[in-house]
Amino acid sequence: MIGEYWPQIAGDRTLEVTHGVLKIMDVATYEGNIALASYASLLFGVVVVVFALAFTRHLLEVSRRKYVIEEAIYAA
Repeated sequence: MIGEYWPQIAGDRTLEVTHGVLKIMDVATYEGNIALASYASLLFGVVVVVFALAFTRHLLEVSRRKYVIEEAIYAA
């Protein structure tokens, strides 16, 4: 997988994942363990959705507060 190994990304340095869900997905795919790769992919997707929802709600609340403040300034 291209996201887990990138040779010579900065000069003579190589980017390589050494732990985590992406490492599990990469090793499982390489070994042909499709069930484990699918499970890890599903887990990764759930984590992404949870973080997206959490940050989206927070950012919407911040923008709502800013919009109310701007409306109060312009109304005055």
